[in-house]
Amino acid sequence: MEELTRPHPGARPGEIGIDLPSGVRLWVDSYVNEKALARVLRALRDIS
Repeated sequence: MEELTRPHPGARPGEIGIDLPSGVRLWVDSYVNEKALARVLRALRDIS
């Protein structure tokens, strides 16, 4: 498995904002783990 190396800690390449209908706003960058993000989105959907 190829390991991703993050740039300088302050940099957020490919930043994406996600506004959910519940009013929750998430910000992720291009290094987000897709499976982890899917779990978070499911959990937020289930509690709203």
